[in-house]
Amino acid sequence: MPITTPEEIAPLLAVAGPCALAWGGELLFLHVQARWGEHAEGGTTPLLEAAMAQARAMGVTARRLFRTSGDTAQAIRQVVHEEEVRLLVMGWQGETRGGRSQGSARQFVWYGRDAVAALMADPPCDMAVMRLSTPPERSSLRRLLVPTAGGPNAVLAARIAYALARHQGGQATVLAVVQAGANPLQRQAAREAIRSTLAPLAEELEEEAASPGANAPLSTQLIEAVSPTAGILKAAGQGYDAILIGASREGVINRVLFGEVPRQVARRSPIPVIIVKRRLGPALHIARRTWDRIFALFPTLSEEERWEVFREVRRSARATTDFSVMISLSATIAALGLLLNSPALVIGAMLVAPLMSSIVGLGLAITLGDAHLLRLAIVSTLRGVLLASGVGFLIGLLVPDAQATAEVLARTRPTLLDLGVALASGAAGAYALCRKEVSSALPGVAIAASLVPPLAAAGIGLALGNGRIAGGAFLLFATNLVAIAAAGGTTFLLLGFKPEPEKRERQRLFGRGVVGIVTLLVAISLPLGLLTYRSVTEARLHQTVQEAVRAELAVMPGVTLEEVQIKAVKESVLHLQITVRATRPVDH
Repeated sequence: MPITTPEEIAPLLAVAGPCALAWGGELLFLHVQARWGEHAEGGTTPLLEAAMAQARAMGVTARRLFRTSGDTAQAIRQVVHEEEVRLLVMGWQGETRGGRSQGSARQFVWYGRDAVAALMADPPCDMAVMRLSTPPERSSLRRLLVPTAGGPNAVLAARIAYALARHQGGQATVLAVVQAGANPLQRQAAREAIRSTLAPLAEELEEEAASPGANAPLSTQLIEAVSPTAGILKAAGQGYDAILIGASREGVINRVLFGEVPRQVARRSPIPVIIVKRRLGPALHIARRTWDRIFALFPTLSEEERWEVFREVRRSARATTDFSVMISLSATIAALGLLLNSPALVIGAMLVAPLMSSIVGLGLAITLGDAHLLRLAIVSTLRGVLLASGVGFLIGLLVPDAQATAEVLARTRPTLLDLGVALASGAAGAYALCRKEVSSALPGVAIAASLVPPLAAAGIGLALGNGRIAGGAFLLFATNLVAIAAAGGTTFLLLGFKPEPEKRERQRLFGRGVVGIVTLLVAISLPLGLLTYRSVTEARLHQTVQEAVRAELAVMPGVTLEEVQIKAVKESVLHLQITVRATRPVDH
């Protein structure tokens, strides 16, 4: 039990002491002091002695440790490892609203020089963190509320609550919250969450029930509310002493980004809240460390900067008259460039097209869970698709003797490499929008993210009556669309954009959006993988044929190979067109 002030000893001891007695363990008090602070005499401090006195009064076996370190979290990790600590109980000062500092409007303040934040991100052992800004009204916690959604952290919360209630003759209630008007399946799922939370305690509960005159220390409750937070706070007003709640069991992204339900409950609850978290398994530990390192590479935008980016993206994502005119002109340039086989014209069309703004808007809308921005971006994107492909179709019909040039064909067989380019382009575009220092890179991003040329090529394919050209070009555009939205949204995420924690609809939209984007990426990757395999196979075949032809021509003096073309493969027979330069007639 790390301690930093005398005021936190009693509330933390109300949790740690009964657990030590119930589990037959000992309590270890730890005081970590900065290296530049005063050294302890005899390995103790007045703070540690005060904690030991309160532990003796409770009848708890206890020891004390003093450490000096400039990194409180690391010192605690070391002690946990050396002493094989089973449960780490700490204090959390809670959320405060401070003055603005370099654009930052609000911060989470933790006791111990941010030690709790670092330890909760990757617990060295099971943890219980009490919000100290609302101390218990009594020295013992007898009536306890344990909300659950069926996760492993809720199981630990129930185990701790059981230990507290059993030792002090109290009562703990395991609570599940369902939406108002929930259907029978939703209610059954909530009951199953309660059952799975209590399952690890089944044997102990059976023994308790078999004891003569024993009162069951655990009960269950199902409550309806508009949100989990509202339901928990409603139940908390029924005379409970504290809430023990497991840290969010949502996925890695949600857990990092959202003001989680436990944190919202801790901030708004009138009674003490203890947030419980189990030690991460090896796979989750690696995933968490990887995410944290990626997250650390990106600067976090201030609230003002995020608002400015949001307004810019929302303005650019609108399907205005200017948007339609620029898309039409860009598609005209792209279609003519494709039919003239002119890469320069095609590149010019990429620079003119505003379509990427609406697609980046899709990514930001999903990241924020903003339904209004999502509708704007979808309408703009659909209008852009129809205009660009329609202009390509008309030009394909109007240009005499229009043919599928090399520039057209180059946009009809996308591969996984194109997916990689689109992902990088989407990330670069979102980053450049957020960081004005690198906004000069946006024209290059527009060139890399080829959007209008594939649509123009698809329109030309339809005008030529060639379904393979149209289908391949549309597949390339769909690849770019989904990849740019996914990578752009992820970049916004890393730069500090997130759904508002109080708005559940936005969080649900975010979750559904992530699932939808991932599903589309997987669906698009399948045909791209097949086309990539075919492309690699054809390249290897062409290389093998070239090597064989060169070997045959090597014995012919005065004959040099110019080109080998595979015209057809019929009944396992290759039909080749070989062009050579010779100083004499060549027999063939």
